[in-house]
Amino acid sequence: MANLRVRPHAPAADGSVLEVTPESAGWDHVGFKVVRLSDGQTHAGGQARREACLVVVAGTADITAGDAAFEAVGGRATPFEDRAPGAVYVPAGMAYAVTARGPVELAVCTAPGQGLGAPRLIAGSDMPREVRGAGTNTRHVRNILPETQPAEGLLVVEVITPGGHWSSYPPHKHDTASPAEETALEETYYHRLNPPQGFAIQRVYTDDRSLDETVSVEDGDVVMVPRGYHPVGAPHGYDLYYLNVMAGPKRHWIFRNDPAHDWIAKAAVPPPPKDENPAPDRTIHRRPDGRRRFRPLRRRLRSQHRPGPGPRPVGYPVRARPCRRERCRRPEGLGPGQSAAPRAGDVRVQTPARTAHG
Repeated sequence: MANLRVRPHAPAADGSVLEVTPESAGWDHVGFKVVRLSDGQTHAGGQARREACLVVVAGTADITAGDAAFEAVGGRATPFEDRAPGAVYVPAGMAYAVTARGPVELAVCTAPGQGLGAPRLIAGSDMPREVRGAGTNTRHVRNILPETQPAEGLLVVEVITPGGHWSSYPPHKHDTASPAEETALEETYYHRLNPPQGFAIQRVYTDDRSLDETVSVEDGDVVMVPRGYHPVGAPHGYDLYYLNVMAGPKRHWIFRNDPAHDWIAKAAVPPPPKDENPAPDRTIHRRPDGRRRFRPLRRRLRSQHRPGPGPRPVGYPVRARPCRRERCRRPEGLGPGQSAAPRAGDVRVQTPARTAHG
């Protein structure tokens, strides 16, 4: 296996600044090329037995594929703009041409194919942004050519990782064909940074550490992932964009997390912090018969005397809430059985004598 990091070079005559082929990578499926075009410049291509997905990472271009023509594809100024890229699928063996309307950054993603299907424009509505992860593991994903869309072998996706966050994390791999557990897919990461003078970190390693490389990537670099886990970290202050291209014997993406770090994906959400000054319990509870009751208020009422009905008897002390108990009916200074002298305006109430059963 060659060095995992591939750096860009000065533009060639056709505008290409970087290329990964199965021969240069030492694998069988994924091919990747980056092309930078000036206004009016054209890049032409097309290979027998290799399908292509043309991604206009930035800028606007007119694209032809066979007899089909697609005008003004793309439109975003940078890959960090919250907008879907332009993309066109080209079947294997079909010639294509890309003509720039102003500066264009083009990614040519290829994989083996038999020439099935027809060329088509991938609509922006078919590439909605998806948020994955939480906290410092949050990233923004757009599936450009997922397995739910027609193609023979290609899978293409772009991701924006905010500065200070991690992506492709917890570390995962897809290098072993194990039905319903994992699929074997080669992969490339095309990195862009904002601001461009930044850097990011990507580690590629296997369980037995026969492959264990940590790469410091800069703006425009590609990292090849032939096998193993491949997490990515973006330093604080630098947002990271990368374009993934995957392909393998089967067009299906099933990955397996590194068992040592899988607990991160399975960790439960921590409970909210306890309030040091909780609000009083004013929850309405219900009795067994379904009637509502207010527990705190009920407890307070139990400690108070209930007011009695009717007019106040002679000598009844002035109280905000009258009470039925006898001791509350006597003015201060009177003992049991004593009554106060009547006063003008008092209402005399005749009450029946209490009995032993009263």
